[in-house]
Amino acid sequence: MKKLFMFLAVAGLATFGTACSSSDDNTPPPPPEGGQLTLSASKTTLEINEKVTFAVKLDGKAVSDAEIVIDGTKISGYETSFAAAKTYKVVARKAGSKDSSELTITVKEKAAAIKSITLTSNAGTAPVYGQVVAFTVKGDTGADVTGTSAIKVNGVAITGNTYTLKAGNTKVVATYVVDGVTLTSNALDFNGITEPTLANYIEFDGVKYETNEAVVVYVGSQAFGADTIDIWRIITVKMDASGQNIENRMDFSAAFVRPNPAVKTYPFDGQVSVAAWAGTGFILNGDVDAVESPVTNASKFVITNFAKKVDSEGNEYSDNKTKFEFEFTLQDGKKVTGVHTGETAIIPEALPAARSLNGSTKSFNKTALKFSKNK
Repeated sequence: MKKLFMFLAVAGLATFGTACSSSDDNTPPPPPEGGQLTLSASKTTLEINEKVTFAVKLDGKAVSDAEIVIDGTKISGYETSFAAAKTYKVVARKAGSKDSSELTITVKEKAAAIKSITLTSNAGTAPVYGQVVAFTVKGDTGADVTGTSAIKVNGVAITGNTYTLKAGNTKVVATYVVDGVTLTSNALDFNGITEPTLANYIEFDGVKYETNEAVVVYVGSQAFGADTIDIWRIITVKMDASGQNIENRMDFSAAFVRPNPAVKTYPFDGQVSVAAWAGTGFILNGDVDAVESPVTNASKFVITNFAKKVDSEGNEYSDNKTKFEFEFTLQDGKKVTGVHTGETAIIPEALPAARSLNGSTKSFNKTALKFSKNK
C-alpha cells in the first residue's frame, strides 16, 4: 500500500510537471515592435489662440490615424490652438508603433497690435549728395518692422532699406500692413541736395562718385591669333582719408596689340574694345558689391593723350593731359559711365601687388603702385 501511494505521488508530480511544461510551450510570443512615429508641427512658437497643425509619419510615410497627446491629454485631429501662455509637451501615438519623440510647443501672450509706424534714418543733420542713407521702421509697440515694410522714395519702392541721395528733393515714406490695414509712416524729406562739380568721376544709377588718381598696371602678354597682345589694367580711384582704403574705383582690363611682336607695347590712344570676359570691377562708397551686374560687350572705353614718360627717379607715368572716358553697359540694362583726366602712374612690370588688385580688395599698397606721384 505504501509503495502504491509513492507511485501515485510520483506519477502525479510527473503529470504536473508535464502540464506546466506544455503550458509554457503554448504561450504565444510577444508581438514584434512596430515602426517609429515622428512628429512635426507647422510652428513651435506661437501666440495664444493661434492655430498649429501637426504632421505624423510612420517610418517616413505620412499617417492620418495617429493620436496627438498634449500634456497627457488626447486631442481630436491634427490641429489645435492654446488658450494659455506656457510650454506644452506633445507626443504622437499609434497602436502597434513606437511613440514619437516629445515635441515642445511654446505659447506666448499675444503681441499688442501695431497701430502706427515711425520712419527714421541715419542721415544726420546735414545729409549730402551721394550719401548712403539707411532707414528704420518701428511700430508704436517698439517692434522693428523694417524688414516687412515697404519703403518708397519719391513714390517709387526701393529694394531693401538703403538709398543713395541724389541731387534735388527727395521724400521717403514707409508703409506696413497689419491685420489687413495699411499703416503709413511720417515722411522724411531731403531737400536742396546739390551735386558737386566733379571733373573726374564714376557715375552709376544717377549718382557721381569722385576719383582723383589713376594708374595703369601691366599684367602680361599672350598670343592672340597671329598677334601678340599686352594686357594692362586701367584704374581710376579715390582713396579714403586714411589713404589705406578704396572709396571709389573703376578697374578695367584692356588688351593692346603689339606693333612689333618682340617689343612690349603700352596703352595707346583710341577706343578700346570691351570684352565681357576681360574683367571689369567697381567699388562705390567702399562697397565692392555696388555694381553686381556683369559688363557686356556693348561698352566703350576711350583713351586720349596717353604717352609714357620717365621722371628723374626712373618712375614711369603719363602726364596730366591723359584722359580716360568710359561707358560700360551692364547685363541688367544699367550703365556705369565716367571720365578721368590727369597724371597717370605706370606700373610697367607684373608686380605681385598689382596682381592682387581684384574686385574684392579694399586697400592698395600705394608705395608699390606709386599713386602719390605729384607731377
